Amino acid sequence: TNPRKRGPRAWHTVPPPPSSAACVTRRTRGSSDHSMQSAPCPTPCQPSALCRAAVLDWSVHHGGGFIARSLGLKRLTVQLHRLLRCFEDNLDGGPALIIDVGAGIHGLSREWVFRVKNLHDDDSDSLWLLGSFGSRASVHAFEANAAKAAELRAAAAARPLTSKFTDRFTVHNVGVGAASGTSSVARCGGANTWSVHGNAGVASFMKCGRGDEVNTTSLDDFAAGEAPLYVKVDVEGGEWDVLRGMHHLLRERRVAVASFEYAVNWHAAFHRPSRHALTEEERASAKDVSLHAFQSRLGAYGYDTYLVNAGDADSGVVLVPVHGEFWQDELEICYNRSRFYDNTHCWNDLLAVRRCDACTRDTLFGEVLRGTWEQQRWKGTRWRPPFQQACSCV
Repeated sequence: TNPRKRGPRAWHTVPPPPSSAACVTRRTRGSSDHSMQSAPCPTPCQPSALCRAAVLDWSVHHGGGFIARSLGLKRLTVQLHRLLRCFEDNLDGGPALIIDVGAGIHGLSREWVFRVKNLHDDDSDSLWLLGSFGSRASVHAFEANAAKAAELRAAAAARPLTSKFTDRFTVHNVGVGAASGTSSVARCGGANTWSVHGNAGVASFMKCGRGDEVNTTSLDDFAAGEAPLYVKVDVEGGEWDVLRGMHHLLRERRVAVASFEYAVNWHAAFHRPSRHALTEEERASAKDVSLHAFQSRLGAYGYDTYLVNAGDADSGVVLVPVHGEFWQDELEICYNRSRFYDNTHCWNDLLAVRRCDACTRDTLFGEVLRGTWEQQRWKGTRWRPPFQQACSCV
């Protein structure tokens, strides 16, 4: 289950933004000779002042929907199989590649690990990806905690949703970061919040016990020559290191869609009680690991970033734009989360979408988001995504 080992790659300067005239995207996997497709790249959206105000107003009034516990990302996850329509002709007859980094089941009791039938914030995204994609994808789940990795394999074999597809499921007891090598498990808090020593995040500013030695890989090394349809990253503040290790994947725009946790362990200051906004000094210390910095880096690669919100009865899941001209300082949720929600730590999810990929974007903002609304089976309502009247594009 260990990924193939390659020499570590250096972290390079972010490339310039893609041309507005055209984008080149890779859509195949499994060989080094990818078929290349050129497609018009849309001019970056220029939201009006009215649009920006509508986005912020909706976000504040639906702030609780940003909390990962609201299942926005989970509900989106089980609809992502709809994106296959954009890739099936270019997969060389093989399955799509799905990668889940930080894939362990979190706080479910052992009784429910093998029996859960409904989405739960403590469950593994990799199992729901496997169940929804079935034989049409190969799901690679990375989990540095050996016990959690073993639990994940056992759950996949036991659950009716996934048991028929275990040949498409590989669990790697391997850490993921900026480069390949060896490290050790950082035992901070409960077993569901352990991370990898050497990555940024909780292990960099808290005293953590040193657990078992573990091999590490970058996603550039693991997925060299391949084009993942979807990558999910949730690693207790190590998201920046995983991003550094995706430099070639993102520079070459080989990932269609990716999600990242944006949460309390990105910086020590984000651990402040929710009723206290960060001071100017704290904001300055966190600016290099802020949401603004993260979306800027992804934007330079050619990806647009959105905060995932669970939405309401009319909208289903909503993707709140925080990229480019949509950026507003007020949407730096971890700086002042009490404006959006209270009684919990900063805990949000991001979605990055390849900008120059019309089919993926159209399917995501059409079929996938509508599918999250249909999941709820609300009666007497119709699908009404927000911002439509105020914003011409997102």
